[in-house]
Amino acid sequence: FTAGRRRYTVQFTTMVQVNEETGNRRPVMLTLLRVPRLSKNSKNGNGQELDRTLEEGKEAETKIKEEKGNDTNVASDTNEEKEAASEDTKVSELVIQGLTEEMVTVLIRSCVSMLGVPVDPDTLHATLRLCLRLTRDHKYAMMFAELKSTRMILSLTQSSGFNGFTPLVTLLFRHIIEDPCTLQHTMEKVVRSAATSGAGSTTSGVVSGSLGSREIN
Repeated sequence: FTAGRRRYTVQFTTMVQVNEETGNRRPVMLTLLRVPRLSKNSKNGNGQELDRTLEEGKEAETKIKEEKGNDTNVASDTNEEKEAASEDTKVSELVIQGLTEEMVTVLIRSCVSMLGVPVDPDTLHATLRLCLRLTRDHKYAMMFAELKSTRMILSLTQSSGFNGFTPLVTLLFRHIIEDPCTLQHTMEKVVRSAATSGAGSTTSGVVSGSLGSREIN
């Protein structure tokens, strides 16, 4: 189509208006129609009706306020009690409690019993990860070992394997072997070697000459 001296093409698939001379592109958009203005007579008539409805609404509100005036004292008392109860519940909700010793022992026994059952690899993965989290305390790690869990893990077949099985089992065995005395001795050895030689070591798991050894020193 033409508008004045310029020719335009409209692409309905993309809703774009293209100027054939300059190549400018503009999107085709919908516009809302404006509401026509009312005349003065209609404004006066509508204004009187609005005044009447406002007066009727005010009278109804005054009646309702008078009826509810007697019940305000009782309602205020109940509202105060509800607010106090809600504050107590909010304070109680903020308290976060961890697992008790009985819960941890039950979870460890359940996980060890799961190891003896031929479960699918995903279930075994979740069970071992839970055991790894629970055995961070050495006494729970010893409980995990006393239930003959290590023998069950070593007797697992290849069908129970999953990605990351070896590192996960290695960390579990480290939780069992590394008692507080052994862990303290290992940490002292790592700190001593890092302070004297100024390089990483295989004991700390940091390769010499790597970025980690530079950060340590």
